[in-house]
Amino acid sequence: MRTLLVLLALLPAVTRAGVLDSDFRAELTQRALAGFWGKARDSAGKPILPESAQDRATVPVAPSVVEAAINAGEISGLAEWCGLAWKPRYYALTRSARNEQMTDKQVAFISVLHGATQQTMVSTMGGKHCGDQERSKVLEALAQPVVLRR
Repeated sequence: MRTLLVLLALLPAVTRAGVLDSDFRAELTQRALAGFWGKARDSAGKPILPESAQDRATVPVAPSVVEAAINAGEISGLAEWCGLAWKPRYYALTRSARNEQMTDKQVAFISVLHGATQQTMVSTMGGKHCGDQERSKVLEALAQPVVLRR
């Protein structure tokens, strides 16, 4: 993956997220989907399995939900990089999904995608210092609500 040197330049935009470009977001979504089936668990702890070959190949949430999950994962990853609490953002994401009456499969996919994005951000920022200016911008982003629209 290319180093996101532009990330620090884009940090003022972090409050609205969207740091990763659309091509990388599509790649990240497909990687999350490939690693999802049989590994993700439903609310009863059972592995989530596809119902068909078509189901296996289909992202189980709307594109707007994919974008929201990736945006939240970006902010969570930057928060982790800065040593800030990221779990409340993740919990807000899954709570919003449940409030939208999403299925266990959908909530689990959102969780996997959020985690993959978060790890991408942490790995990308590894070795770089989170200074006061960056920390301030990330705190602003963390204060924004998580909104899912189906």
